Amino acid sequence: MMRPIIHRLGFDEKRCLACGEPFAVPFGGSLGERYVCQSCLSALRQKKVRRCSLCGMPLFQDCLSDVCFSCTAANPPWKRLYFTGYYEGLLREMILRGKFHGELPLLRFMGMALGASVPAECSIDAVVPIPLHTRRLRSRGYNQAQILAAPVADRLRVPLKSLWLERVVNTVSQVELQDRQRRTGNLAGAFRASSRISGRRILLIDDVMTTGTTLKEASQTLLDAGAAEVHLAVAARARLK
Repeated sequence: MMRPIIHRLGFDEKRCLACGEPFAVPFGGSLGERYVCQSCLSALRQKKVRRCSLCGMPLFQDCLSDVCFSCTAANPPWKRLYFTGYYEGLLREMILRGKFHGELPLLRFMGMALGASVPAECSIDAVVPIPLHTRRLRSRGYNQAQILAAPVADRLRVPLKSLWLERVVNTVSQVELQDRQRRTGNLAGAFRASSRISGRRILLIDDVMTTGTTLKEASQTLLDAGAAEVHLAVAARARLK
């Protein structure tokens, strides 16, 4: 009896992707309101702070630039970083559930949210996900970055090019390596880019940015293959201690 009443009031009913509880969805509601209940939507909201446009870390109050001191010195190879929030709380839980427990609707939802975080004026030619090595892809059954990337490409109306970047070395998971030097060495020569990348502006997609080592190696591989520029978009940015 409740569904017709809800419908007449301008609402539909479905289950929250995050907690699984039924909730009323207002017709024409925002992206979050269409897939996540108000309680979980509140949990996903994070305090807005000024962030470095290259690494996403909070900027000091006296920093006049939109680039932090560390990035000014390091000069990372990408042009800009976009992300939906910091890797904590409910956002972290949703990414882990999608990545390791096969909850693919969560990844698709986060891909839609990530696409919404990339401004329409971001001029790119193609979306490229960070690839998994074929062995890890067979083991997991899907590439979480590719699932995130598909809604981003749809929203920006550009092609998704999953074959333009290949992982040719089955590296140890970066999570298992705490030392920055070991992380860098672990990924040396790990990627190979297609020659079709030449002259293209690329939006590179991944689930989480921690130290940025993986994204740096992949971005440099794309640039070395002739990409005009690389932008990054990740579902979450880990806060560095």
